[in-house]
Amino acid sequence: MNTEAISIDRKNKLVLVKDLIEENEYSLPYDTLVLSPGAEPIRPNFEGIDEVPVFTLRNIPDTLQIEEFITQNNPTTAVVIGGGYIGMEMAENLSHRGIRVSIVELLDQVLPTFDKEMAQFINNEIVLNRINLVLGDGVKSFCVNPKETYGHYCVCTQSGKTLEADLIILSIGVRPETHLAKDSGLDVLTEDI
Repeated sequence: MNTEAISIDRKNKLVLVKDLIEENEYSLPYDTLVLSPGAEPIRPNFEGIDEVPVFTLRNIPDTLQIEEFITQNNPTTAVVIGGGYIGMEMAENLSHRGIRVSIVELLDQVLPTFDKEMAQFINNEIVLNRINLVLGDGVKSFCVNPKETYGHYCVCTQSGKTLEADLIILSIGVRPETHLAKDSGLDVLTEDI
C-alpha cells in the first residue's frame, strides 16, 4: 500500500519502488512479474485543453479534486463530455447540486451499450430533467470565455456550437496504463490516442 512502481530492471529482475509516505525508494526482487496497473482516462490533445481546468474521473482522488473545485469555485454551469456511464453519473450528480449541465456525446445516443430504442427513453429523461443534451457532435476545442456570461470557459464543438461552463468533466473512456511497461522496453500492443 502507498507504494508506486517506478521502473523495472529486467536484466537483474528488480522493481524500483517508491514509498509514497516515507518518500524513499528501494528495489524489490522478482522471479515472475505480473503488470496490472489498470487504466487511465483518455485525454485527447484538443486545442486549448491545457488552458482550462478539465477534470477526469477514475478514482477517489479525482472525486476529491472535483469536489474541492466545486467547493472553492461554486460553479453554476458544467459541460460533461461523454455520455457513457461515468458521464451520466457526473451529469446527474452535478444537476442534483443545482448546476446547469450540458452533455456532449459524439454518438447519436448516450450509453452506447444500450440499443437505440432504449437509449431514446434515456435521452428523453435527460432532457425532461433539464440537462442540455448535444448528440452527434464532438469537441473541437476549449477556451477561456471572454464574456463570462454563463461560465468562465467555453467548449466548442465540431459543428460550431459554443457551450459555456464553469466546470468541464472529460469522460470519454479509458485506455490501458502502459507507461511502466513501455519504459521497461516491453512490447505493447495498444496505441496512444
